[in-house]
Amino acid sequence: MMSQLKQLPLFVTKASFQKRDVKSVTFKGNFDYPIHRWFRLTPSFSPELVVDILAHWELPSNAKVLEPFCGVGTTPLVCQERGLSSCAIELNTLLYFVAKVKTTPFRNLTDLDVAAKELIAQAQSHLAILKTLDTETFLIDYHDSIPKIRNVTKWWSPLVLKKLTAIRMALTDASMPVDIASLLKLAVASILIEVSNARHNHPSLSFAKVPKNDAPVFERFREQIEMMIRDLQSFPQARPKTLVLQGNSKQLEQVLPTNSVFDAIITSPPYPNRYSYARETRPHMFFLGLVRDGRAVGELETEAIGGTWGKATSVLSGHFDYRSTVVEESLRGIPERIGQHGHLMQNYVIKYFNDIEQHIESLKPFLRRSAPLAYVIGNSKFYKIVLPSDEILADIFQANGFQIISIERMRRRNSKSGLYESIVFAETR
Repeated sequence: MMSQLKQLPLFVTKASFQKRDVKSVTFKGNFDYPIHRWFRLTPSFSPELVVDILAHWELPSNAKVLEPFCGVGTTPLVCQERGLSSCAIELNTLLYFVAKVKTTPFRNLTDLDVAAKELIAQAQSHLAILKTLDTETFLIDYHDSIPKIRNVTKWWSPLVLKKLTAIRMALTDASMPVDIASLLKLAVASILIEVSNARHNHPSLSFAKVPKNDAPVFERFREQIEMMIRDLQSFPQARPKTLVLQGNSKQLEQVLPTNSVFDAIITSPPYPNRYSYARETRPHMFFLGLVRDGRAVGELETEAIGGTWGKATSVLSGHFDYRSTVVEESLRGIPERIGQHGHLMQNYVIKYFNDIEQHIESLKPFLRRSAPLAYVIGNSKFYKIVLPSDEILADIFQANGFQIISIERMRRRNSKSGLYESIVFAETR
């Protein structure tokens, strides 16, 4: 059940960044706001947090904001609501697609409604045929139309999979503008886990003990479209320029347009907690045809900050060096203590902060003097050894020529004792 829809406030009084509630920090805050609620990403942050950071800085109206770890587009979407130009970068193929769709203005709401109804009608026609087939015949005869994810019937029970495949076939058959097709695809992607045998019982997806034999796929798809139409009606029609790019923020010089200059950064890099964005989004990527195979998903994980799943595991299994004395000194011997319990996790922590420093180094040419930065990050524990990620991040920023303004510890996390989320506020010199 969706909570009552809100509008982000136009004017914000001085905000506190300590002792914040869950909704004002985490993904749970997204469900209250139009467009922000279109796709659930558990490790994303709340639009309220972005609003408060922008108000804290009082940026001029012509400021341009950079979001180098875009996720589902929270920062650029808030910037649009605030009338600020922004640029966002995302490595993950699915999250890039979501952020791009959410930040692209769309006004032809009647056309979207008609296209959704036609799509459902066509999908129902396909389903009438698919339902006559036994599971084995369906999987063989419709192999090209079924998502290529491994153990597909573990993700979705046969009847549910037939409904999703019918929609997939209808999307392939349909002739429609790209913007409408993208909205329809996002509507389907947003319900894929809900109708699956997977659950969000933990930060990472896990499978339910009892598979879901059936689910209201068409009904939920239609509800998502109706919600999207309402949200587009209530969202500001005039949106400032937003550029969403797919690429790796460890190498910004290869992603950003030449001579790009930004006035501020609001972002949240992946936390050093082994959460895999590639693993968690692979059913969506396979359904939408955004990846060719499991190897492509593994490449995304390998290129990500840290990376401990799939192919990335083999990268961490050998010897791993600090890329600089800055990273080594900032980590204060913590990886070596972790290594007494697990060599892989020692390498993971080193690689994570090696990657973070590479990202920080690549930032410098693109920021104006005295540009403010806000990095939202959570700490971690490995074998009961605390990794104070916010302090380490601040040390690496400072060693690379940035001024640390403050570290604001916002809230305790419920997953384990001693875990918290912080904002590291910094500034270019």
